[in-house]
Amino acid sequence: MVIFISSRMVFSYLTKSRQAFFVPTHGFEVTSDLDYATQSGPMLIVDGKINQKLTPGSSSLRVRNGVGVLPDGQVMFVLSKRFVTFYDFAHYFQQQGSQNALYLDGSVSRMYLPEKNSLSDGRFGVMIGQVNRLFDE
Repeated sequence: MVIFISSRMVFSYLTKSRQAFFVPTHGFEVTSDLDYATQSGPMLIVDGKINQKLTPGSSSLRVRNGVGVLPDGQVMFVLSKRFVTFYDFAHYFQQQGSQNALYLDGSVSRMYLPEKNSLSDGRFGVMIGQVNRLFDE
C-alpha cells in the first residue's frame, strides 16, 4: 500500500537568539541571525491542530521522529519507541502543547544518546546533534 500525504516541505530553524521557527520552503530566507536549519515534512501540527491530511487508523506504521515548539518556546524532539501512525505521532505533540510540529524522519530513525546509554544500531549519519562549545567564539 502506498501512502501519499500532500503537504508543503518546511524548514525548521533556530536563530542565534535561540528562537525556533517553522516556515514553508518557499518562504525561507537565509539571514545573519540564522544558527541552524533543516528541511523536512509534512507538518504534524499547525497552529495547534493536527494536519488534516493525517487520518486516524492509518495502516502506515513506522518508528518516527519529529520536532515541535512548546508554548514556552522550548524545542521538543521526539523519537517513538514503537511503530506509530502519523496521526498518533501528531497527537502526542498536540497533547504536549506543541502549537507547531514537523515530521523529520521515519524509515531511518536512529538515536545515539550516550548519557542514557542508548544506541539504536550505530549505522547512521547525524541529522540533529548537540554540540558543546569549548570556548566562546
